Amino acid sequence: MNPVKKRESSGKTKIDLKSTWHNKKPVLLFIGLFVLLIALFYIAWINTFCANHIFEPIVSFYAKVSGKILAVLGYKTWVNGTMISSSGFNLNIKRGCDAIEATALFAAALLAFPVPFRRKILGLIVGIVTLTLVNFIRIITLYIAGNRYPALFNLMHDQIWQVIYIAIAVLLFLLWLQSLRHREG
Repeated sequence: MNPVKKRESSGKTKIDLKSTWHNKKPVLLFIGLFVLLIALFYIAWINTFCANHIFEPIVSFYAKVSGKILAVLGYKTWVNGTMISSSGFNLNIKRGCDAIEATALFAAALLAFPVPFRRKILGLIVGIVTLTLVNFIRIITLYIAGNRYPALFNLMHDQIWQVIYIAIAVLLFLLWLQSLRHREG
């Protein structure tokens, strides 16, 4: 959108800031709220209390459930906190490798979008559940790669799954936006 321009009596063109602000207000509010939500997330992220009582239990939950799924798949693993272990390979799920940040980015974008909250609820639930399930798949495939194909582990961990996970989070947000258009139309 271009700024609204008005001609003054002197013949000069003047930018009408009020109209320009009005045209860009939803986008600027979205960006501002998104930045605020992400800032609040990172304040919590660096807070020791939140790290110990929120994030660490989430990471331990990922390890525990992934260990159980690996056992069902025939792997003889045990879990201690955030570490999934076997006689041949150990996988420690650390902060930053837990998908919490990507999930927070997804949730912040969805929450910041200018539609009524009730239209966000289903998107939040479906998105967070989907991202959680994808993270279980990610952890399990990383464990299998590290156990069976150690040469592939770093590539999968550092590049392949990073791109896939962020792409899925963006795709979920775009699908949610598309669902808004279908409900309106």
